[in-house]
Amino acid sequence: MSKNGTFGGVPTREIVEKLMLLNAAEGASIDYKTLEDIIGEKWNTPRFKTCTNVWRRRLEQAGLRSIAQGGQFYFLTADERLTHNDKGFRKVARGTRRLSKRVHNDDPRKFSSDERRSIYVNQMRHASALVSAVNSATREIAMPSPVSGQASFRQKPDEGSPAAG
Repeated sequence: MSKNGTFGGVPTREIVEKLMLLNAAEGASIDYKTLEDIIGEKWNTPRFKTCTNVWRRRLEQAGLRSIAQGGQFYFLTADERLTHNDKGFRKVARGTRRLSKRVHNDDPRKFSSDERRSIYVNQMRHASALVSAVNSATREIAMPSPVSGQASFRQKPDEGSPAAG
């Protein structure tokens, strides 16, 4: 049991309930000073981070996503969430490709046993399947590439018409 009589630390429920009463809406910002006053801790303490993380998770479950920037939490609008999601997909795709390269760079002849080599083969299969899935998914969700030049919608005159000249 901890010195304050609770298992696993001081409960955050009461503080999070107070934070939920704040006016958190799309496009709004709440600065750290306001949160410090409610929580009773400075922004760089573990208690502040724990309470705000629980609060932000609760808000995200309700459909309100926030990012920390410049000493405040900013709540993303729908368009900003879409852009933020796209960055997340690209980050996952890059991480998956890096993992695949790490697995492929191992030399199976250097492993100590046949069992280790079979684990390597299994990792190779998983990495290849994962990269294949990520590549096809990123192609399917990718924004269409811009068309170079200008499209002309004028119809060419028929050869028998007076405009064909």
